[in-house]
Amino acid sequence: MSTAISPNEQVAQVILPAELLTHWQGHRTLTRKVIEAFPEKDFFEYTIGGMRPFSKMVDELLSIAGPGIQEIVTGKQAAFTEEVESWKQ
Repeated sequence: MSTAISPNEQVAQVILPAELLTHWQGHRTLTRKVIEAFPEKDFFEYTIGGMRPFSKMVDELLSIAGPGIQEIVTGKQAAFTEEVESWKQ
């Protein structure tokens, strides 16, 4: 099932592009602050109650963010994968 919008269809705008950018950057700023608060070892290893480490949560955010914004901009769907190119060294 395709949810892409054809060139002849009009869609009601739910959020203005500038509002989306501001909202997106707010989330980005908060995520960066949390990442910077972790000592490096804990960022990759520390867990609470069996939850995954925050580094794994960031991997998930990255796997959603890029393809998600591309779909918003282009309207073209792509298969979802949680695989992200590793940024760890």
